[in-house]
Amino acid sequence: MKTQTKSSLNHFRIFFAASLRRRSRRTIGGLAVLLASLLLGGWGHAADIVWTNTASGNWSSINNWSPNQVPVASDTAWITNNGTYTVTLDASATVNSLALGGTSGQQTLANSSYTLTLNQASVVNTNGLFNLSGGSLAGTGLLTIQGQFVWNGGQINAGSVLTVATSGLLVLTGGSGHYFYGILTNAGTIQLPAGGGDLQLYGSCGAAGAIGELVNLSGALVDVQGNNSIDNACGTELVINQGVLRKSGGTGTTYIYPSLTNSGTLDVQTGTVSLNYGQGSGVFLPEAGATLIFSKSYEVDSNLTGAGTNLLNGGTFTLNGNINGSNVVLNGASLLASNTVINSALTWNNSSQINAGSVLTVATNGLLVLTGGGGHNFYGILTNAGTIQLPNGGGDLVPNGSCGGGIGELINLPGALVDVQGNNSISSAGCNTELVINQGVLRKSGGTGTTYIYP
Repeated sequence: MKTQTKSSLNHFRIFFAASLRRRSRRTIGGLAVLLASLLLGGWGHAADIVWTNTASGNWSSINNWSPNQVPVASDTAWITNNGTYTVTLDASATVNSLALGGTSGQQTLANSSYTLTLNQASVVNTNGLFNLSGGSLAGTGLLTIQGQFVWNGGQINAGSVLTVATSGLLVLTGGSGHYFYGILTNAGTIQLPAGGGDLQLYGSCGAAGAIGELVNLSGALVDVQGNNSIDNACGTELVINQGVLRKSGGTGTTYIYPSLTNSGTLDVQTGTVSLNYGQGSGVFLPEAGATLIFSKSYEVDSNLTGAGTNLLNGGTFTLNGNINGSNVVLNGASLLASNTVINSALTWNNSSQINAGSVLTVATNGLLVLTGGGGHNFYGILTNAGTIQLPNGGGDLVPNGSCGGGIGELINLPGALVDVQGNNSISSAGCNTELVINQGVLRKSGGTGTTYIYP
């Protein structure tokens, strides 16, 4: 068969668009069809099957289509007549491509139990609504949502590529898991309403060819309006946030289990968001009264900010920025801080340590507080230009030197204060290489017992 050139394909599209305009007597939404014809490429010898029943009806009825036949795998299905009506998918179907939505009214395609397979690029136009309440969406054809996609149930299969356009809206409802095996790219808005259920990403273990990836583009919004979570199944799933990922409702916890790469804004307006693994150079923002938990190993290549609480709970937390948030708590994680300045406050619980290679500075107005009792092991270099507090019962500061693989050095600068408020000590690991250099004030302000300074 002779290969179609780009020029001949353009001539074909011009002829095709003109033929569509001649179908005005069939009340096809001309503008929507023309837009769809620009989006849907590579027609080959596919037939154009046009929905004509504006009073609603079943997909499998031949009388609802012109010509009177149900679209098949080589055909393009056009549901673009103006009006407000619903096309009910009452049997599994495969089409070459789909155009849903006219220029006025609302055209709905509803699937409650069957599989709709799209082989080529398809589109839900501005006035189109795809309602998936069961069954599945399948095929490798890109589906672009310029209108609405309401996902009440069912799944989106491996190989599927779904894009929410700038004007598009994807809403997860129904209260159960929403199983996604493909690639979901958002340039518009994705909403997870309170009680609407979780987004469940499935990667390589879920099915052959499964990926389970959510990409939130710059300018786009993923809005978690309750205690919904973004879940995973295999450990290979990804969430890539370049826009805004926001928890705007719910006082409980939203879990983001897949690895999160954040170069945009993670905005916790209320309740708690708990992260697993990942990395990011974007904004991590727990607002007043809200909490952001880093539960496993994570790398932040920017500043920790926000009027809320940042909890560093587990694994290794790598910070290549400063601590500017009003309430950052080292609470079980090992901190690896690269030239980090504490400009606000860091609370250090005894179940954590500050790793070898860390260089940490308490700024003039900064505060480092040791709490929780026990030893607080420090393997790097700690410079204080502000205030370090060892509250009564809060535990000891334990610099670890060369025998522990660290340096273990505390430098208290002129004008700075190390305030020992009880019988806490500045201990050592016994390497005899640890140092305390005091140029400011090293004070024991509380406790009737003995404070030992071993280095």
